[in-house]
Amino acid sequence: MTILKSKKFWASVSAVIAAVGAGFTGAQPWGTVIMEVVGAIMAYVAAQGIADAGKEKALVEKGK
Repeated sequence: MTILKSKKFWASVSAVIAAVGAGFTGAQPWGTVIMEVVGAIMAYVAAQGIADAGKEKALVEKGK
């Protein structure tokens, strides 16, 4: 359940909710909404990968 404590996760959830809300209100076309949702998910995955790589590097350096 550590994902629920992640700031990156909640930022991504907020971006998805905002994009979908804009789609339902008609403020943005659905094509744009889909691109924003996919972008938010991709940004989360990329940020998590970078964070995990940093943790792995720290563990490797600590073991030396």
